[in-house]
Amino acid sequence: FMDDVRTLVRRTETRLGHPVKLGVRIPAEIEVCEALGYDPLAWAEKKLVDQVTLSSFGGMSLGYAPAALWRRLLGDAVRILAHCCGIQAPYTALGAAGLIEHDDLLRGEAAALLNKGADGLYFFNTCYAESSRPAEFKELLQTLGDAETLRGLSRSHLPGHGVAAPGVPA
Repeated sequence: FMDDVRTLVRRTETRLGHPVKLGVRIPAEIEVCEALGYDPLAWAEKKLVDQVTLSSFGGMSLGYAPAALWRRLLGDAVRILAHCCGIQAPYTALGAAGLIEHDDLLRGEAAALLNKGADGLYFFNTCYAESSRPAEFKELLQTLGDAETLRGLSRSHLPGHGVAAPGVPA
């Protein structure tokens, strides 16, 4: 499948006359990737992907994402992003009612992910703050992407959650 997608990307590059990058969103844990049939190591070796986004797929914070491990596995040619959302569910039995979402968690997660070696951050659903909290959203966009702009800002750090797959210890 990824060979076919890269072929389509190359055709598109020829048609457009400029490079087109290919990114994939994968679970943050290599064991989960393997159990679910993802093979980012082969994709990187065959130069099929330009970027991977390490993700929780469960909508929870991913402050523990092993970006440095992925860097060693994928090499320097692949850009590594990490999913950042600032949401925790310490009381999973409560479902959505047990979710904790706060800008301090988002800033803490961003700082942790960048500190752990992510080249950048991927925000999914954070855009909804644009209409409900425009001033806060603007401040977040101006500070979240760089460890230096996060320095000295209020932030919280909580343990993250991973993705479970059959046969992989949780």
